[in-house]
Amino acid sequence: MKKRRNYGLILLGGFILMVLLAAQAEGAQSRRAARFIKEDPDNLRPVRSLRTATPLPQQAQAPAGPPGLASDWVLTFSDEFSGTTLNHNQWATEYGLDTDCVVATPPPVGTPTYCNRSNNDEKEWYVDDAPRVENGVLKLEARLNDCTGDQLPDRYPPYSCDNFPYLSGLVSTHDRFSQLYGYFEARIKVLEGAGFWPAFWLIPQLPPTPSSDIEYFWPPEIDILESRGQEPHMVYMNQHYSGEHPVPGSKLNNWSYGGGISGYFSATSSLATDFHTYAVDWQPDRITWYIDGVERFHSTTNLPPGEISLPEYPGNMQIILNLAVGGSFVNHELPPDELLPAAVEVDYVRVYQKVSARVYLPAINR
Repeated sequence: MKKRRNYGLILLGGFILMVLLAAQAEGAQSRRAARFIKEDPDNLRPVRSLRTATPLPQQAQAPAGPPGLASDWVLTFSDEFSGTTLNHNQWATEYGLDTDCVVATPPPVGTPTYCNRSNNDEKEWYVDDAPRVENGVLKLEARLNDCTGDQLPDRYPPYSCDNFPYLSGLVSTHDRFSQLYGYFEARIKVLEGAGFWPAFWLIPQLPPTPSSDIEYFWPPEIDILESRGQEPHMVYMNQHYSGEHPVPGSKLNNWSYGGGISGYFSATSSLATDFHTYAVDWQPDRITWYIDGVERFHSTTNLPPGEISLPEYPGNMQIILNLAVGGSFVNHELPPDELLPAAVEVDYVRVYQKVSARVYLPAINR
């Protein structure tokens, strides 16, 4: 016996399928958010933009190194922190940007000169002994400022312990290593706790410059990693550019600021429980951010270095790793005393350059 087909039901089912497919397409289109948000030039910290990738469980043992064939890249800088002390041939313990900072009452002979100013209303004062190497990692430790010793802000008016109630660690490759383009990677264990602000970032190789009218160049800046201790599952990635791009910011234009191109990634769990790799592939036509080997953000707009016609500005960037405490980025929150001392840990820092781009030789000064 021949079965009769219910053509009404078939038509109804087809109509429902078309509606579902249309809704799915519309939903997918609505999820295609703009990758970049340009911030208000009056606000020096990036605003939060939309996530650029679906959150996935982070792999603590993710493959390290740049994308593509290993033969396409050459290692130009590395520190595995396998010794017992910080390698001062590779790292300084200051920004290097305070060229106009005058010490009113110099410390005793033999005591290093400090003039580290904190931006963004941060409450830490960077000291030499806060970065330390032990058990195969670099630790940048924050602690309460007890206002004793030779490395304190009270020794350098107008700074004071009241303004900087915390001591913390910073390392930079200032005057030691810088590079134009390449892949910059570090394996880092961030901190959990309100007020902690660890960062891994790049800024132009700082002074001395031949001209006192310039002092130093900023922006551009590439923030490979910024983290808020109160939300340890989040990673913020930023690119800052000059208000006169492609001309970089400097004293000549009052460090003109044009804005920030910003993205963030939300992991499914805290990133402070283990080490993760954070990297950026900076090329002439694109900057790509990676977390644990997975692309999470990219930018193709107002890229550094901009115009490099000035002899004082080769376009190279130096590396900075630091642990700030308080400040605008963490909503001016401060950690409870019981969380201190606390340290962000760095397993290694490695920098690569494409073999085909070796015309852009890294500047290694020591």
